[in-house]
Amino acid sequence: KEVTRPNLWRSSVAGIADRPLLGWGPGGFGDMLAEHEVPGLYESRAHSHNDFLMHAVNAGLLGLAAAVWLLVAIVRACWTGWRRGE
Repeated sequence: KEVTRPNLWRSSVAGIADRPLLGWGPGGFGDMLAEHEVPGLYESRAHSHNDFLMHAVNAGLLGLAAAVWLLVAIVRACWTGWRRGE
């Protein structure tokens, strides 16, 4: 049985490969899916069902790098504050 998420992930990876630098723009998932939909079952077509893939679809690999950097900075700040007892 095919499931939705792997099909969305494969479509997202194909879309990212097509526009790797800046992505498809905010709200561009539908446009990306229209061009890169892989055959199979899709119970949902709203988003990629993976936050990291969705960042890359919307903002490209540069946007994904910025999102990961922000996540690491927040975790580091929280960890540092916790270790200092703040």
